[in-house]
Amino acid sequence: MWTPEAPTVEWTAGPLQILETLYYLDGPAIFTAKIGLTLFLFHKIDETEDANVFLLADVDDEVLTLLKGLHISLRGALNRRQYWIVETNRRLNVTRAWSVPRAELPLDLLPEQGVGLALTPSVLPDNVEQAKAFFSMVFRGEELREDVILFSRFKYLVDSAYESIRKIFPAPKIEDRSLTREIDFPIFQPQLGSLIIAMQAPSFDEESINRRFETTIDSKYLAQQFEENRKEFFSSIHSVVRSAEAGDINRDFAVEHFYTLDQVNNIIPTSENYIDQVEFRAFGKSITIDDRLGDRIRQAYRIAESADRSVTGVIVEVNAESNTFVIKDYGQRQITCDMGWKVFERYEWAVGMKVQVRGQYIKRTRRDKIIVRTDPAILS
Repeated sequence: MWTPEAPTVEWTAGPLQILETLYYLDGPAIFTAKIGLTLFLFHKIDETEDANVFLLADVDDEVLTLLKGLHISLRGALNRRQYWIVETNRRLNVTRAWSVPRAELPLDLLPEQGVGLALTPSVLPDNVEQAKAFFSMVFRGEELREDVILFSRFKYLVDSAYESIRKIFPAPKIEDRSLTREIDFPIFQPQLGSLIIAMQAPSFDEESINRRFETTIDSKYLAQQFEENRKEFFSSIHSVVRSAEAGDINRDFAVEHFYTLDQVNNIIPTSENYIDQVEFRAFGKSITIDDRLGDRIRQAYRIAESADRSVTGVIVEVNAESNTFVIKDYGQRQITCDMGWKVFERYEWAVGMKVQVRGQYIKRTRRDKIIVRTDPAILS
């Protein structure tokens, strides 16, 4: 780790010429200056009667815009693999300088996490990709190191995140046919240390959609559905976290919010796994779940999983011999609906019908099952 006793490097750039002061406290505390042709962001980390010490990293116009617009934290704006530390006199003449790789920088020299140039209602992202993302997840834990991570754990987190994103943002349907094949999620380069998965707005293969349905599909309509998914998720997960913070989640609440519990069940931290925190972030909002809340949410999921609940979906298969039909729910999960012949024969079931059923839900590997206890409701 770096200390003031570490070997210095030669400084040949001359006195610092401030371009823009971003924060002033008994002198410029956060500012930009050029060294050669490169723009740097300076952050004061120490001072004495006759000297200042600054941490600095190169910065570009995009990051500065995010920083000044309170869309990213100061720590996030300084997030680089290589830093400099300089000591100056009161006239900003550099008296000593050090080149410090990120791996050797003491963490307490970095600005506080989530804090920007001014106070904000919510915690700011510490990463540019998060600030620009349509939706992001951040996994934190002692074993999620920046320099190395076990391949099996990396694969588990990526697979689990992908599964959750597909549930949070289910593919839209047109004429009861899913657009799963035509929808994908571009992501920024994943960041290790705290594993950051930041996705851009979903992309649509419009040519394939138009060819498949022999009509022109409005991409704005599809984008609006994902926007609604995003708002609904943040509203629902906020309610779940608030309930978990108050104590164990009761059965009725768990059943009511089963879909939200199912969306996050595989990615939340618990006292039994190596994830300490997971953070969800979008449109300036963030929700963080630690292992204490994660244990309560996971327990609520187990309760809701085996309880009677309502499921809505579209019939994709009818099996008259077994008095069952198969539906696809909002997340494209196939569910066998078993209701016995007396109820089954009251209706004329057909592929494409939208129905709502209620009963005991049984989770299975290939296809879930629900033992229907009341008369189904035909919605269309």
